[in-house]
Amino acid sequence: MAKWYERLRQERDNRSWTQAKVADQIGVGQKTVSRWERAKRKPTPYEQQKLCKLFDISLEEFGFVDQQPKAIEEQQPRRPLHEQELPFPPVWNIPFQIPLFVGREDILQQLHDALLSGKTTILTQAISGLGGIGKTVTAVKYAFQYRQEYDAVLWIDADSRERLISGLVNIAFELNLPEKRLKEPNRIITAVGQWMKDHAYWLLILDNVENIVAVNELLPTARRGHILLTTRTQATGEFMFNIELGNMTPEEGALLLLRKADILTSAEPLEAAFVSDRELAKYISRLMDGLPLALDQAGAYIKTRGYRLSDYIELYQERHMELLKWRSPTRIGERYEYPHSVATTWSLSFEKVEQTSPAAVDLLRFYTFLHPDAIPEDMAIAGSSELGSHLQHVTNRFAFGEVIAELRKFSLVRHQIGQNTVSIHRLVQAVFKDRMDEPTQREWAERTIRAVYKTTSSVEFDTLQEFERYISHVQACAALIEDFNFEFEEAVYLLYITGVYLQERAWYTMAEPYLEQALGISKRKFGSMSIMTLHCSNHLAMVYQEQGKYDQAKTQFEQAREISENVWGSGHYNTASCLHNLAHLARLQGDYIRAESLYQHALDVRQNTLEPDHPHIAVSLNGLATLYQEQGMYDQAEPLFEQALMIRQKQLSSEDLELAASYNNLANIYLYQYKEYDQVESLSRRALEIFEKVLGKDHLLGGECLNTLAELYARQGKYDQAESLFLQSLTIRKKILGSTHANVSQSLMNLGALYEEQRKFIEAEAHYQQALTIMERSVGREHPKVALVLINYASLLRKMGRNDEVQKIKARIHALQEKSSRDV
Repeated sequence: MAKWYERLRQERDNRSWTQAKVADQIGVGQKTVSRWERAKRKPTPYEQQKLCKLFDISLEEFGFVDQQPKAIEEQQPRRPLHEQELPFPPVWNIPFQIPLFVGREDILQQLHDALLSGKTTILTQAISGLGGIGKTVTAVKYAFQYRQEYDAVLWIDADSRERLISGLVNIAFELNLPEKRLKEPNRIITAVGQWMKDHAYWLLILDNVENIVAVNELLPTARRGHILLTTRTQATGEFMFNIELGNMTPEEGALLLLRKADILTSAEPLEAAFVSDRELAKYISRLMDGLPLALDQAGAYIKTRGYRLSDYIELYQERHMELLKWRSPTRIGERYEYPHSVATTWSLSFEKVEQTSPAAVDLLRFYTFLHPDAIPEDMAIAGSSELGSHLQHVTNRFAFGEVIAELRKFSLVRHQIGQNTVSIHRLVQAVFKDRMDEPTQREWAERTIRAVYKTTSSVEFDTLQEFERYISHVQACAALIEDFNFEFEEAVYLLYITGVYLQERAWYTMAEPYLEQALGISKRKFGSMSIMTLHCSNHLAMVYQEQGKYDQAKTQFEQAREISENVWGSGHYNTASCLHNLAHLARLQGDYIRAESLYQHALDVRQNTLEPDHPHIAVSLNGLATLYQEQGMYDQAEPLFEQALMIRQKQLSSEDLELAASYNNLANIYLYQYKEYDQVESLSRRALEIFEKVLGKDHLLGGECLNTLAELYARQGKYDQAESLFLQSLTIRKKILGSTHANVSQSLMNLGALYEEQRKFIEAEAHYQQALTIMERSVGREHPKVALVLINYASLLRKMGRNDEVQKIKARIHALQEKSSRDV
């Protein structure tokens, strides 16, 4: 029997065909046919089927299938077949080899399950997503993985109506339909449609569909096979099920990158790479925001240049746009590779949007300067007046939906309708920003800041937590203000309200740079003695104070006081607020004499200028009471706390934070005097309920209530409950204030006292020692609060019989008390 390459030459000669004619019929080059006939290369399974169809003979007759006696086959052990070696269906025109495929096995299974569910409405499946997200690769992988379930697997490049029609005509040739040579395309398409109705077990893949309507018009609604299409549009209609592809995880992206760069083979798992390579690859995956095309091309660049992963990271940070535009010269034109770079892929979409919707282009410009994730819809709606003439009409969700639909046609954004948010890929932002010249970038950066300020200043927040929806976008604006050196009013106000919000949430380290930035611009824009500068100085001082940066806090509080006296005079109630803030700082520093003088001065000014039950008077009463409580003067503190609570109950809403603070303050003073335990729990829980409702469960003020309740339970012998609440409070304080703050020391001391009470002396000593170390570092070795820790520690050592150490500690306590204005 003739060899396959001899049979090929024989069949060609019998028909007097040239190698070029055969090559044209099969879709290969003339040199390829020449190599076949010289047995230099064997046709692929797909090419073998094309040859058999061309010459109308079987694979066995052609000599592509070896005929061996069955007994011999059974005697020889068989290795598992590679996926490429598995049988192909009789009709197969997928123009790709098996792709490098990583992850997304769940997507393949989801597609398979849906197509086989038996529901007519989902015999058509769509894979949608951004260009470069891996839609085509997923469709190709599906075809290879499940090809044995079909008698025919067909492919059409369907990026236009014309190509879809051409592809359907070519399918008539693939299926060898009698109508294939008709001159009227419509009649050929009708014949293909009839074949789809008459036959089952076929799969048609329509790649890169842009016109969903054309698909519905040209393909029969009644059919027995499966259609899988890839498209950038997210609006695929009600007659097909759509799976929207998202970004790869850092691990999936790292594996794709390492395999593409030939650092790993296609069979090796991520764990086979060196730890350093794994971590660098995951870092690059995050840089690319998990975009498969970007990772594929990054791997190709690393491979062709012989770079290390660290080299690529360094180059990307310096020249990222050039890398996003890069395409390997050795792969351009290869049928099996993606035809465009990352930048070119999206540029085509950008151009189409520019031609159809100027409003959508401007919306994309706006989103380019925001944080890419969870962009609230109302930002574009509330800020539309700041975003140029094309978006002036976007004042409601209907108008917004009409505009964003144009971007969704190309998956340039993802619209999470149920969450009322939008997201955009980071690389889309980078590529689209690169299309703008410098003046345009500056213009849209300023528009973005103005729009975000208008949104955050006009939206009513029922709770502070609602502001969190905007915080990441405000952070993006803060970077724009710095990058472009903006100093217009809205920039200052946006930084200021964000800093105040973060301060209210007790996120002091985050609040600090916003308020510092706002203060610097305010001094230059409004003047160093302006009211805006006063507000910035005041809140920045509070943020410094909460972090234990007392010298910096004092400087800012004094500046605020100077501005207030200059603007309103020393006897004004606004100046009283500055005095009160300085008093609070003095108390924290252990300067009780100065603190009392300032508290009393602020109270006198307020009583002279405000109504007797004004809430500001309650603030002064509360501050003075706290000072007395801290010194153990409970009889003087209690009536002041009660008076403050009465004013707040009368003047404030039932969920006001200052009212909640009064509840917990009164609970504490009762607790310290060993009385009214039932009322202590009731007051503290009422305060905790308000704090958690308004501020969330992880706020410092809520932690103070947990601490009060824990001390109560410890007094009552409920040690397990007390320990749990002390630990919760400690966790909150560490998370917000850091592990070296004085309040963290207080929590550790409370736990030490609890363990001491239970005679767990080893645990108690460890907590006291840690508390002492932190307190000394945070407030200084001579602060009265250090003496308080030492008193507790000495009590423990006495119980442990270590009297020599007790005497040394008592001497130090005495020295601290002598230095203090009153006994601790």
